Amino acid sequence: MTEAEKDFYQEDMDEEVPEADTVEEFVVDTDQKAEWCLHKIREAQAETERWKRFYAERAKAIEESNMFRIARLKQKLLPYLMSVPRKDTKTQQKYSLLSGDLILKKEHTRIDHDDEALLPWVKQNAYEFVRVKESVDWRSLKDHLIENGGEYFLDVTGEKVPGVTDTLVPAEFDVRLKDLPGGGAT
Repeated sequence: MTEAEKDFYQEDMDEEVPEADTVEEFVVDTDQKAEWCLHKIREAQAETERWKRFYAERAKAIEESNMFRIARLKQKLLPYLMSVPRKDTKTQQKYSLLSGDLILKKEHTRIDHDDEALLPWVKQNAYEFVRVKESVDWRSLKDHLIENGGEYFLDVTGEKVPGVTDTLVPAEFDVRLKDLPGGGAT
């Protein structure tokens, strides 16, 4: 950002927007005031992102600390599970307490697969195991619909098309901030 741009934004920027219940309500009636508002929006968005990063880092540190703590406690519970009479099934050993269950899942073999490598072989050798998902080609169908009184008809046959309705989407005002020269947020 050039010095002239900084000066432009800095002018009257230190003042916050007056509350609406003050004697004179703040009104945007010049480009300078509109630019000031955009600058304040950019600052608020940047501050939100800084807080999100801060709390995400804190949450990650807390999660890592608690994961370590949980792992240590589980290490202490496993020998206890092995020392008490427990229910033994084909897949697991289990001991129930008032607050929860101690479960040791038995070692087993899991069959993993790679769909990308498997699909060509299945298509050629065992097609009955290929799953095909049907869906409407909405983009193409939409071009062939005719609306009449809130109902839709296929232009080729004139048949009424079920499952198509109108929904009024209200107007929406948004502000899109442009990147500033130099990549700065202010």
